[in-house]
Amino acid sequence: MSRRRGLVRVVFALVFLAGVLYVIPPDGDLPWQRWLGQTILMTHHLPRALGSETFTAVGAPWLPQEWLFGVAAAFLTARLGYAWFAVLVAACAFTALLLVELRCARRGAAGMALMLCGGLAAISLLESFGVRAQVVAWPLFAALLVLLDEEGWRLWLVLPLTILWSNVHASVVIVPCLVLLDAAGRWLETRAFSPALVRRIWLAAAAAAATLVNPFGWRLDAYAIALFHSPVIWTIREWRPATLDDLAFVGGAIPLALLTFLGLRARLLTLRELPPALVFAMLAFAHVRNVPLAGMLLAAPATAWLMQRWPAGPQARALESRGAIFSRIAAAAGALVVAAVLLHARHVTPERIAPRTMLAYLERQRTPAPQRVFCEDFSWCSAAIGWPNLRVFVDSRCDPYPVPVWNDYRAIAGVRPRWHALLETWRVDAVIARRDGRLARALSRKRDWRLVRRDERYALYESRALRRAVAAAGA
Repeated sequence: MSRRRGLVRVVFALVFLAGVLYVIPPDGDLPWQRWLGQTILMTHHLPRALGSETFTAVGAPWLPQEWLFGVAAAFLTARLGYAWFAVLVAACAFTALLLVELRCARRGAAGMALMLCGGLAAISLLESFGVRAQVVAWPLFAALLVLLDEEGWRLWLVLPLTILWSNVHASVVIVPCLVLLDAAGRWLETRAFSPALVRRIWLAAAAAAATLVNPFGWRLDAYAIALFHSPVIWTIREWRPATLDDLAFVGGAIPLALLTFLGLRARLLTLRELPPALVFAMLAFAHVRNVPLAGMLLAAPATAWLMQRWPAGPQARALESRGAIFSRIAAAAGALVVAAVLLHARHVTPERIAPRTMLAYLERQRTPAPQRVFCEDFSWCSAAIGWPNLRVFVDSRCDPYPVPVWNDYRAIAGVRPRWHALLETWRVDAVIARRDGRLARALSRKRDWRLVRRDERYALYESRALRRAVAAAGA
């Protein structure tokens, strides 16, 4: 069984490496994160407001909560190249899986149960996987789960982990909440304020304080909480509710949630597992970006029911032949799910590839003032941040842009009423749209816009006013 488990590790290590190097293009956030890191390394301070890289929200307050990831991205890609940096991020995802497996093993899981739950947890990561700051936070979340099963001094290692996490990603607000959920589960199990329960209450308070140890202090927690109520998140794919079209959700998180439910129903698990399992299962339904967290958390309790069906040790020998057949079926099914997730990722992620040739063309134009660029997918414009001759309408930093700006962006991108008037109001010079999309077709019918570039994915339209300005500058 150890050989099979080793094979599962090798398979997903290769999947992660192949994903970041060959299948999944660089994330839409990476250009501005690298620009942020370069800015910090050059100026030795963090920007706190949007600058002249945008023309719609100059001076809007900005909390660059992924600053440490940005510094790492700028430093490492400049010295090692993008490929090695991508491999390091893939190693973070693989480390998270190893920690999930460790937690399962410490709960008594072995053999087929350990292999299957580890594989399902890995599948739950795939659709959100990429060279992204939240992927670097995955091993921190998995390590938190391992530490919460500890007692004594190791339990307090949660605090330095929280401090590190608070400088990587705003999802650190999970830490005190998860500690309290663990405490609530222990109370349900014993109905008494045991020393372990009291320790976790104190730990939750200390962890809440540890989330403040970053350049932003309490503003980081306020930012993370405000995101749940921001209308901006509904323009971001990962903040939408999970559906049956999300293969990582269907192939990873849902089976683990079902196995956990079977374990609770059969009383193979105590009520201690109920609060965190219920909350994170609900979070997975609420937002796609929570599916990986639910998969990692549910893997350990999910093994209990499987261990009753396929026990390890001497009892496993009598089931060896049946287990071998099952393992082959599980491996085949897992391979199909993994392939489906990767093919799905390959299908959707080209939309995130920046139209660099279009942006480079605009950058080369000699104009009296920097050009104002609108991108139908706001993540495309992230690649233009820092280019001297370009200013963007909205980019994938998203959060600091005011809601009225987002409303105008959605109206233009969706070709809603007044979309053309809004382009004129904001004095947009150039629009990059999907080649055969609705916005491109609408622009083609407007006399004051002309098509200047088109490739297999994108269409670049310039305003007639911009063309006159270019001609005047060249005269």
